[in-house]
Amino acid sequence: MMTALAFVGIGIAKSRATDQPAWRSAVDTLALGGGAAILAFIVSWLLRGVAGM
Repeated sequence: MMTALAFVGIGIAKSRATDQPAWRSAVDTLALGGGAAILAFIVSWLLRGVAGM
């Protein structure tokens, strides 16, 4: 939950440097960060046997 809030905060801060509204930038950043987290989880799950865990 804290990570999601951090992504939203980064998105809002990013909106100040772009022409996007704050809510749109926050949603974009949250989706990108959440997607990266899900992908990392899937890759680690698929490679769990390589490390012997």
